[in-house]
Amino acid sequence: MNTAFNVSRLLLFSFVFIVFCGFDFSAPLEQNQCDNFQITVQIENNMVSVDAKNGTAPYSYLFYTQDQKSLSEEVNSSSILINSRGTYNVMVLDTKGCSQVKEFTIF
Repeated sequence: MNTAFNVSRLLLFSFVFIVFCGFDFSAPLEQNQCDNFQITVQIENNMVSVDAKNGTAPYSYLFYTQDQKSLSEEVNSSSILINSRGTYNVMVLDTKGCSQVKEFTIF
């Protein structure tokens, strides 16, 4: 599979969900505005749930593989069922443009 194509798709998908989820490009981020934004990942029976704190809701979620293939086009869901073993990532974006990425492993 072409990695450059997958990265391009991920970047395009990221841009699309930033735009459609209401990110306000006109409001500049303050330097420390994102410092307290945190996400935690919990896994139970291959169900991955993400909890976001100290950001500005609503949040957008992007679950993807290590080779940057998106696992879902749904950006409003904070959980996903993953049946394949491996290492994955989730990126969470708040409406002010703060983002966090966490890596997690399904055993």
